[in-house]
Amino acid sequence: MKKIFLFLVVFNFTFILKSQECSRIVNFGDSEICLPLISGMKETYTNSIVKNSVNLLKSPDEIILGVYFTNYDYDKINTTYLSEGTTKEFVKIYSVKMMSDFSVDETMLDYFINSIKSTLDSEWSSLKEKSDVFKKASELKIEFGKPIILEDYEINSKIKSLALLTKFSADNEDEILFAIMNLVLIRDKLIWLAYYEPYKNASQIQDAKSKNDYFVLSFFTSNLKDLKKSKTLKRNKNIL
Repeated sequence: MKKIFLFLVVFNFTFILKSQECSRIVNFGDSEICLPLISGMKETYTNSIVKNSVNLLKSPDEIILGVYFTNYDYDKINTTYLSEGTTKEFVKIYSVKMMSDFSVDETMLDYFINSIKSTLDSEWSSLKEKSDVFKKASELKIEFGKPIILEDYEINSKIKSLALLTKFSADNEDEILFAIMNLVLIRDKLIWLAYYEPYKNASQIQDAKSKNDYFVLSFFTSNLKDLKKSKTLKRNKNIL
């Protein structure tokens, strides 16, 4: 059984690596970053409506590389998006200006993730079982601007993730979001990939983690290949 499970994991990783194409390629410092095509989602940051609304919430030193909506929310951009916002999960890929020309290794990645963890609440830390954490998630007292860590984990040594509950206010209504903050090393650059979805109950967390992990792994593997070679192949395809 273990051998079968290992085969499926390796097969899935290899499939992602071989099949991944870029929706867009963006520049960050001296590096090119591939924003992958993701099934069921569309990269939307080039849309002026999305760009203007997302930029309202970014910090002064933040550089947004890409934003993904589900196909459902993408189809509402020109109708109800500005009045209702997104109703399903969405993803933001970003970094900060000071990191654009700064090389980061795995030791520094550990430092950054530990620094972030030190600023957040970890009320669950006394609970021994992850299942208890998720069951009690709705009971945690969440303050504005101070998310609560539910879990920290890593997919590999270059991807560190924090599962969070965070509160925000829109149109005088408070809303809780389940979020996963992923810190990812891409071409020696530190990139943030943030996954968000409206929080309903603890039963959604495992499924949300699976969707996040697939997305961040797709992002990571799509940036292992030579983008210059990929662009040449794409041009040749167009010629043919």
